[in-house]
Parts: sequence; C-alpha cells; structure tokens
Amino acid sequence: MLRRLYRILTMPTPSFKDPDIDKGGIKALSRKDPEEPRKQQLQESEDKDFVPGLHSVLTRSLTYKSTRIKDCLLSIANMCEECQLSNFAKNLDHVSIMMQNVSPNFMELVRDSFSSTNFCKKIISVNWYKEVAMVTFRQNSSMLTEQQCDEIVKRKIAEGQGVSENDMTKQQVEVTMLNIDWLLTDNCNFVDFVRIIKDSSSEQIYQTALLNTLLEEFWEEYFGEIFFRILMPWAMYLLT
Repeated sequence: MLRRLYRILTMPTPSFKDPDIDKGGIKALSRKDPEEPRKQQLQESEDKDFVPGLHSVLTRSLTYKSTRIKDCLLSIANMCEECQLSNFAKNLDHVSIMMQNVSPNFMELVRDSFSSTNFCKKIISVNWYKEVAMVTFRQNSSMLTEQQCDEIVKRKIAEGQGVSENDMTKQQVEVTMLNIDWLLTDNCNFVDFVRIIKDSSSEQIYQTALLNTLLEEFWEEYFGEIFFRILMPWAMYLLT
C-alpha cells in the first residue's frame, strides 16, 4: 500500500491551475487568448503556488504554503527505499526552497539520498588501494557492471594517488548511486550549490554524506571559483 502511494506521489501530473488544462484535467485545444504568449500568462498569474508543466506531487509540494503538509509528504517519502532528493528537487531553485526550512524529515531525506540499485548490489569487489576511503565518478547511465566499476576505480585511484595496479588488491566494496540532475540542470554547477547551502537555515547539511560526496567529486574542479568568489568575500566580510 505504501509503495503504491509512493508511485502516485512521484507520478508526473499537470496542475489544474495551468492555463492549458481545462477544469476536467483534459488537455485544452486552445487558450483563452491565443495571441498572448503562454509565458506572459504565467508571469501575470497571481498564484504563487503554480508550478507549470508536468511535475510530481512531491515537487509541487515545495510551493505549498502549509509546512505541515510538506513535512507529511517528506515523512511518507522517507519510508520508501527508492526515495531521494531528486524526487522532490528538479533544479537548484527547488533545493533553495527546501534549504529555507531544514526539518528533521528533510535531513533524513538528504542522508538517504543514495540508492542501492540492482546493478550496485551485483558489484561485490574491485581493485582498491588501502589508503583510499572513497571513490566517486559520474556517468549518464545507472547501468554498471562489476568490470566497468573495477576499470573506473583503478583509473581514478591511479590518477589521484599515483599508484599502479600492482599496489592494489581486490577488496569488498559498497556501491551506491546518487542522482544529481538537480545540481546540473539549467547550466548550474557545484559553485551555485555552495552559494545555496551557505544561506541554509541549518548547519546540519555540512555533516552529511551527500556534501562529502559532492566535495570529493567537484572540489578540485571548482576550487578556484569557490575560493575566490565565495570563501574570500565571506572572510573579508567577517573582518570588516
């Protein structure tokens, strides 16, 4: 029953406030004013709750005025193993909204944002170097074999630690996946995410595996931008 409810909550649906949807929820063939651009209609709308397009109830809940309803939906989603941050947030604007009210249920969602798929569970052991605690890598597909994972890990460790394959030994590992589409949508990147968590209503986010993983993956790539555009201005502000 809970799984069925979760499927309903994550199913993309239109909003009944959408000018392209009639009262019966059926796609309208024409708009009230065909000559007026749809974008302008939405901008002039007085409804602040309106999220255009097809989105799940979980995503739409981010604009709900009732924090009780939002927290209830978070609680339901957290009961399901498949749920992760990407079920709610589709871009960094959505993440920014969630960061404004960091509740215990939100923190549980962040902590459980890693999913162990059937592909992950089939990966038992790979070549590993004893001084490495974690290896992260990006790919466009959730399909991953043990052989592919082994080759990627060997390459990443060799590049990062400067060790050869002879220095590595087969070790049992735990593989999990994290959907970060919300981070990279609309030409955004990790620097934009850092700006958002800097203004978070709670510091608990800094102690999560989510942030540790993102730092592991993006820190070296964006160190210059983070240091000069965020850390330096922040330090100067504190000194003045």
